[in-house]
Amino acid sequence: MTFKEIFSDVFKPHSKNDLIKKLFVKPSKDNMIADWDKPWLFLWVFGLLTLLTIIFYLGMQSYGYLISFYRILSSMIVPVTLSVLIWEMDICKNISSIDMFLLIIIGGVVGVALGVNVNKIYISSSNQSYLAGITEESVKLVVCILYIILKKRGFYCLDGLAIGAAVAAGFSFMETVGYSYQYGTDVIFKRSFDQLLTGGHVLFTAPFVGALCYRLWGRKFEWRFLTDGQFLLTFAICMMEHAVHNMKFEIMPIFGNMLSVKTLLLAVVGWGILIYMFSIGYRQLSGQS
Repeated sequence: MTFKEIFSDVFKPHSKNDLIKKLFVKPSKDNMIADWDKPWLFLWVFGLLTLLTIIFYLGMQSYGYLISFYRILSSMIVPVTLSVLIWEMDICKNISSIDMFLLIIIGGVVGVALGVNVNKIYISSSNQSYLAGITEESVKLVVCILYIILKKRGFYCLDGLAIGAAVAAGFSFMETVGYSYQYGTDVIFKRSFDQLLTGGHVLFTAPFVGALCYRLWGRKFEWRFLTDGQFLLTFAICMMEHAVHNMKFEIMPIFGNMLSVKTLLLAVVGWGILIYMFSIGYRQLSGQS
């Protein structure tokens, strides 16, 4: 299936029934690919969050207390949109829309709370910020594993991508909100632009959770699956991506450090791994259906 076919429904009109089907109807197990509702909701989410951000930005010019809503909504635009897109790409829909919402919230609250405290222990200065690639991805992995265990069911690669994306989206937007209080609201635009290119936390996390669930192959979680070679390799690459992203150097920076060769390389690696995980995820399901 080509990109044009995958996104063929994006600009088509959609009714309330289409929205209900998208959010709450799970395709039949025997005909998942044929029943797949192609991605389009992510664009609605992007548009809604952007519109609300503009409204609150204009509103806070007269009512300063609205800035808190502006910080939250603007920080959500890119990571939440990406997580919804990845969820829509999961043709078996083992992760409900309600679970996605809860994972975003849990990923934000629990992930950042644990991540900040773990970082305080292991990262003593800004020059060691690259270590967050290890600590934060490990924390997000723990959150994802807890969800998988608590659901007491088997998952597939595409499910894992959606789980990882949701937890990472929550972590990402909460972290951005925190930075906006520390460094000002301009940091929101800078981080959103970076996330749009590299995928940020969403693409640092979704691939290795997808690799773990690929190993599950519809079975319940067992700790031995954490020793799988493909999972460990993907986990290592994602941690390395995150570490390099946080390193205090740029390669040929342009547009006032908004863009660099380092950013472009991270974008190629991040999106390349995600596309690869999608391809093996679809092949996995093709063998099941």
